[in-house]
Amino acid sequence: FISVYGGNDKKYLQIKDLAQLKHCLEDKLGEYNESFAEMNLVLFTNAMEHITRIVRIVDLPCGNALLVGVGGSGKQSLSKLSCFIGQLEMV
Repeated sequence: FISVYGGNDKKYLQIKDLAQLKHCLEDKLGEYNESFAEMNLVLFTNAMEHITRIVRIVDLPCGNALLVGVGGSGKQSLSKLSCFIGQLEMV
């Protein structure tokens, strides 16, 4: 999604700078908050890594993932943001 964010064709590009990734994700979170109920997320390094993984997985044909963690750890919020970034509908 970074390549699309930068105005390029959709292809996988490696992130070389976490600041660039954080800026991109904050922009996408802002877009999400304009369209849906506001979601206040703290984008720390692990959360950003999880979002990139989820986006990559759900972008694959028949891609799916099982997110495991304690309640309130952000699984649903990260999934919603990831689907929004990948322009997918979450059911």
